[in-house]
Amino acid sequence: FTGTSSFHIEGYLQDIGIREYVIVEAPRLIITQLSPSIVGKGTNILRISLKNPTQRVIKVRELEITLGSEKLEAEGIIFCNPGEEVIIEHSFSITEDATWTLKISGDYETETTFPIIFGERVEVVLLPEPVYREGWIEIPFTITNKGSLSSTFELSFFLLKDNKPVLANGYITIKSQESRVKSQESKIRIKEQELLKITIYIEPQELIEGAIHYEGIGLGEYKIGSSFFREEKQIPINVADENLALIKKIYLSDIDKILCVDIENTGANGFSGQLSILSSFISTTTSISLERLGTMTVKIPILPQEGKEVIKVSILYLGNKIDEKEGEFSFSPSFEIEKIETTTLNIGEQGTVTFVIKNTGWTFGRRDIFFSFLEFSGKREIFLDRGSSTFVQFSFPIDDDLVGGTYTGYLRIDQLHPIPLSIAGWELEIESSLDKAEYNEGECGTITIIIRNKNGLSGSLTVVFRDEGGEKRDEFYLESHGKQTSEFRFLATFHKKLFFGIYTESGRGLWLDAVYIRKKGDVAIKLKKDTFIPDEEVIMELEGKGSVTITTPGTPSTIEVFLPSTKTVSFFLPSFIKSGTYYIEWETNGKSGRIPFDVKGYSVLMLGIELDRGKYLQNEKFITTVKMQASHPGTYTISYWLKDTYNGFFLIRKEDVRLSSNETALSISDIFSSSYSGRHSLVVGVFKDDELLGISSEDFFLSFSDIAGFKIEMADEWVDGLPLDIKIYGEKETSTIPFFGKISILGEGFSILSLRNENGCFIGSLTFIPGVWTILASDGYFKGTTSIRVYPKNILKDGVFSFGSVSVKASLDGYIKIDFLSASDFPPREYIGSICAISFVPSTIPGSFTITFFFDKNLPGFDLGSIKAYYWKDNDWLPAENQVLFDDRVVVETLHFSTWTLMGKKITQVEKKAITYPNPWVLHKHRKNGISFENLLPESFLDIYNIYGERIFREIVPDSGKVVIYPNKLGWASGVYIWACSDYKGNKRIGKIGVIK
Repeated sequence: FTGTSSFHIEGYLQDIGIREYVIVEAPRLIITQLSPSIVGKGTNILRISLKNPTQRVIKVRELEITLGSEKLEAEGIIFCNPGEEVIIEHSFSITEDATWTLKISGDYETETTFPIIFGERVEVVLLPEPVYREGWIEIPFTITNKGSLSSTFELSFFLLKDNKPVLANGYITIKSQESRVKSQESKIRIKEQELLKITIYIEPQELIEGAIHYEGIGLGEYKIGSSFFREEKQIPINVADENLALIKKIYLSDIDKILCVDIENTGANGFSGQLSILSSFISTTTSISLERLGTMTVKIPILPQEGKEVIKVSILYLGNKIDEKEGEFSFSPSFEIEKIETTTLNIGEQGTVTFVIKNTGWTFGRRDIFFSFLEFSGKREIFLDRGSSTFVQFSFPIDDDLVGGTYTGYLRIDQLHPIPLSIAGWELEIESSLDKAEYNEGECGTITIIIRNKNGLSGSLTVVFRDEGGEKRDEFYLESHGKQTSEFRFLATFHKKLFFGIYTESGRGLWLDAVYIRKKGDVAIKLKKDTFIPDEEVIMELEGKGSVTITTPGTPSTIEVFLPSTKTVSFFLPSFIKSGTYYIEWETNGKSGRIPFDVKGYSVLMLGIELDRGKYLQNEKFITTVKMQASHPGTYTISYWLKDTYNGFFLIRKEDVRLSSNETALSISDIFSSSYSGRHSLVVGVFKDDELLGISSEDFFLSFSDIAGFKIEMADEWVDGLPLDIKIYGEKETSTIPFFGKISILGEGFSILSLRNENGCFIGSLTFIPGVWTILASDGYFKGTTSIRVYPKNILKDGVFSFGSVSVKASLDGYIKIDFLSASDFPPREYIGSICAISFVPSTIPGSFTITFFFDKNLPGFDLGSIKAYYWKDNDWLPAENQVLFDDRVVVETLHFSTWTLMGKKITQVEKKAITYPNPWVLHKHRKNGISFENLLPESFLDIYNIYGERIFREIVPDSGKVVIYPNKLGWASGVYIWACSDYKGNKRIGKIGVIK
């Protein structure tokens, strides 16, 4: 039974009824603390009473007592009879206030807490001075009893040095209050010991004052400590000489351009002395004075030279040096823009911007200042003393086709500064419309252009229309806040745009646009406009009959409709979509069609890469500025690659950057490192969601560090048409002497590259074929072990294939025409096929665009890594300066249209490798044997040259391709010899042999 109410129970036995009253009583215990609630130190007894006030037996299965976080003993099972009292006792000791907790489980469950107050709350406080004189020291202390019980305890004092006890003579003095009027001081003297001990008796709330005295304490740093039943503590003290001060810190104040020295008096009295400052640019002494335990900062104006300086600071007392420190500091000029002054910037005029530059650095300095704005780039050189200012002015033309607004220029001086400049330019509102939504083939239509001038600017403009039938120009003068309407009639043709543009008097374009001419069909799809943006809803008005399937580049991607009449449907463009032309396709009853529309989506215009110089050493830090303009603000991924002739691309940096819709300039610093010296490219690509939106590159020269001498190693055989690696070992790792290469033309079609040091001493040489081979760097700087590579000099003359040529032309209205030319139109070479396709993206900068040439990447027998874009100029093919090679395309950024082609190198097929053995030939091993040459070219000449390029042997190679020569019979000296064989077909094989006597 689990109820808590009393009840009657009845029963029957042989018709006899029995009735009994049952009392139900809940279990309950009365818990009482019998021990004192205030205790002192030592062992105390905790007494707890458990009393059963009920008439039932109570079973306690578990009883747990904790004191603070300490668990006391737990009791086992306890039976408490009705009216019985159980006493539980436990011993404990504390030195702080605590709380004990009683937890009971069983028939009766409860948790009870009682506080216990520690009555002997004694505190000992040491009151030492930070610094004492050598010899005798006195350390005051206080003893306070904040508890409610009196206390008797032993108090110990000790002195430590280097964490070890000090043996010293000392004594303790105590002032005890015998009455409210009279006080008495007692002196307790203790001989040389580690501890000074005293027994203290103190009443509640009493204060006792005293002092510790030590004799004969020497100089040094100590710790004075106290220990009693509640705690042990230590406090540092210093026993010092008189007239002692230390230098704590030497530093510079950039604001005041002064040297600061923090000084602390660590002696036992006041200090008066001198502070000496010495370096290559300053030598001065000044008086200093500090109170006991005082500190001060001495400030000295300085005028250093640029570079690193060591400044030595000393404290003198009576001419003797008592402390000295030195600091190394780097001093340099620092240039900041103090003020910017501009004239009114109007289109078609000359603009001027003036910068006030101030040297806020430490030293006199010189700087090159670079300013770029639109297509202008200028440089000025300035010299400034510290704290002085100067005016730097740049004047530049402002094109007449700029829209009014704020443009960004960039000033680079120590760092890149964006400079916003406002231009009073055109502000036009253009509205174009067609007289019909759809046309039949050959039908005549009309386009109407309305131009509204939104500001006070006026001038002569021209509207240019272009279609298949030609172009029409409408010249007019647009008044301030005026309006111009132009109409153009055309014959409807499809799959192309109708281009129109608005141009200034100088021929520069203000506005380039186009409209689509849409054809009538079984299904008519009408759009309210031609151009949309990401995330926009594209509303289509459909006309036709029957079931129609619509395919879109958005969401939903497929729309099924039934057209008994006009119906309006729509789809949404993706939130991320690149700029370009997209299509809406329809299909019904076996017929299909599509209509184009434009998306002004995500794109990034690359405005150039600026390196701080054009030549770098290996592992040297570079600074570059990359300018770009994003169509949409947001976070983009910027990747930086280093590209060389042999390794191709390798990533050197990747970062996420927030770009604005205005021009953005990123300034980064990194290290160039490559396996080869020579011309390299820094390539920068901008991505979003792994889609490439813009790419640009800048060339520079990368060379190696210097060494004094060389040892040269190269392959035993050279294969014509393929590059050859040459290893160079430096004899002196740490020298800084450059080498110089000189090419000497010899007879028989051979050349020697001689390597000499700066004193003209011969270092080494290698022989190669002129006109076919050239060295990557005929002069340079090397350190340690490195490699250079020789390679075909002109890939346009030997072993070249071409993809054909195209002519890219453009008129002022932005219409670009591409004509594919035959291979016979230009100097002959092996013709592989045509360029697969071409795409171009016009830039917002007039005349600038990115052109992409696609090619078939599955061509066997050709070095696709050598493909480059070339343009025709001055009767020769010239490589494009700013181009990037991918797997199946070449991307070029250019400012001009021209005749273009893609060219690359054929891979030379080597059937058999020539063999020479023994190589090297050693006299004492191979005296009876000669040097065998196998797999030479039949019907060719085998020629042997010494290292100076002189031919010393010639023999005709038989059909077997094998020749044996005997160096000992020919009188050859020890050394390296070059061999070469060439046949009438122009095939060549070259190698080297060694002779050791």
